[in-house]
Amino acid sequence: MSGAEASELLRAVEECRSAAVRAITRAPIGSEGAIACRELLTVLDNLAGALTGDHRRFWSKPHYTPEGGGGRPVGD
Repeated sequence: MSGAEASELLRAVEECRSAAVRAITRAPIGSEGAIACRELLTVLDNLAGALTGDHRRFWSKPHYTPEGGGGRPVGD
């Protein structure tokens, strides 16, 4: 697969994954639709991993990482 083909496939995976995330937020918890979406997300993440080496490529990332690991000290 050429680099251009891999890039095109990765864009399609990203679009499909975004649609699956939107669908799973609307599906009743534990429904067949929610289960199928979760399975699809796993397959898409595995495909992204095969293409890029990072199966978490499309996972949400924190907006920032607090210094010292975040959180408040115990007792505050």
